[in-house]
Amino acid sequence: MLVSEPQQLTLLALFDHDLQQLKSRVGIDRTESTYVRQLRLRAYVSDFMTEHRHVADVNLTELTPSFIHDFAIWLSTVRRYRGGTVWLACQ
Repeated sequence: MLVSEPQQLTLLALFDHDLQQLKSRVGIDRTESTYVRQLRLRAYVSDFMTEHRHVADVNLTELTPSFIHDFAIWLSTVRRYRGGTVWLACQ
């Protein structure tokens, strides 16, 4: 269980917690490729925050629709994802 005050919980900390849970389920009800895809997405989110937002992490209370929009634009321009792939990454 992830224990933290909501105002102190960060996006990458939540990613790390979810990745740990996902990894423990690989071979049971999740595949290795699902874990690898989520690991890659975490790296992309980290890169986006560093390159575009110039921060190491963000508090969950600071996430806004503009953050997600900017991330989607970043994925399509910097990572050259196409529309469908951007949509899947931002769900």
